[in-house]
Amino acid sequence: MRLHGWIIYSRTEAERNQAYIEKYVRSAERLHVTLNLIYAEEIECGFDNHHPMVSYEGRAAVLPDFAINRTGDPFLAHHLEAMDLPVFNRAIVSEICLDKRRSMQLASAAGLPVMPSVFCSTAGNWPDYYSLPWQGPTVIKPVDGRGGRGVQLVRDENEYLAALGSYEHIGKPPVNELIIQQAASDLGRDLRVYVIGSHIEAAMLRRSDPERDFRSNYCLGGEAIVHELNHCEKVFIKQLINRIDVGLVGIDLIYDNGQPIFNEIEDVVGSRMLYSMNDLDIADRYLEHIVKAVRRGF
Repeated sequence: MRLHGWIIYSRTEAERNQAYIEKYVRSAERLHVTLNLIYAEEIECGFDNHHPMVSYEGRAAVLPDFAINRTGDPFLAHHLEAMDLPVFNRAIVSEICLDKRRSMQLASAAGLPVMPSVFCSTAGNWPDYYSLPWQGPTVIKPVDGRGGRGVQLVRDENEYLAALGSYEHIGKPPVNELIIQQAASDLGRDLRVYVIGSHIEAAMLRRSDPERDFRSNYCLGGEAIVHELNHCEKVFIKQLINRIDVGLVGIDLIYDNGQPIFNEIEDVVGSRMLYSMNDLDIADRYLEHIVKAVRRGF
């Protein structure tokens, strides 16, 4: 039986990721799957006769066999799951990845190290710089930031106060949920590990010049090389993915005195860096994983 799937994007992200979407479409043809691009803005969720319903472009939608949610919106995933539709990534994964605090809790529960941190949830009610449980360089970031956006490094009280004040002018309502965290010693170096299901697919080591920008994100100009995981890093990743059922995620590690430290998990993980340096077709692998899972009765 030929499967039918949705790949869901916002219009803006679909335009930005057109080449990546085409990779999914080519893989779908190889796997004898009909895959349709669905724009999140055209989806309406609700209830009809006490049951969840979905319409698309103003008409009742015929549900596919599965959906690939590339919006990062856990609400949409929850609603589709309530209609017994297999969604990749699952809603719980999107929720955890959307909030860096929750992903840190997950990592800690898995026995993995995280940097000393303070969570702040009220705009303007920041901890005093000298009351932080560490001294020295400090990273401040929004709990829901992606791609290094909104992440700042401060080295003294004046920079600290200026950085915190800047968040009050970003977005409406103001950004008011932040992580204040001791900076890892090895600035400008982190590791992105691509995971599908319970399998580690690839790893990329990202580097930047800390004097220019301590963030090593590829989209911000960081350099990347293919990395062969050592035993410690493999065990680290396995401990984490054993705690949660993922579809495709990127797990990011930072390094403190040479030792890997958990940083975050990306739900709608970008793959430009991987395709530019590696022959691995992550979209093809992911769709193959999804088809197998759906046929098994996910």
